[in-house]
Amino acid sequence: MNDIADIYNSALSIVEERGEAYGEIENNFKRAAIIATMKLNTQISAYDIAVIMESVKDARRAVDPGHADSHIDGLNYKAFAMMLAPIKEKKEKPAPAKAPAPSPKAPPAKRGRGRPPKAK
Repeated sequence: MNDIADIYNSALSIVEERGEAYGEIENNFKRAAIIATMKLNTQISAYDIAVIMESVKDARRAVDPGHADSHIDGLNYKAFAMMLAPIKEKKEKPAPAKAPAPSPKAPPAKRGRGRPPKAK
């Protein structure tokens, strides 16, 4: 299975199969996060669960790089993490402030490096 379309189709097929057996992805990961939060006595999110599961697949892949299941499940966990990631709205950068126009009574601005003019 070296064709990229086959790899992604296999990953999608597994998601569909597991969805029939275990229910919706988001609900499953939220449930796992609640259980992990209680066990660890620290707040764990559904996103955290997806990243941890992806890490498990990475660890297994390091031992056996040829085991297709670790690669395919890793793709799915990466996709779940993206799906469950907290959304941060992009803030537009404020326009740079324009320097105020000099008032007509202000002395002319110095030019150069602030040195006094040379004597002639």
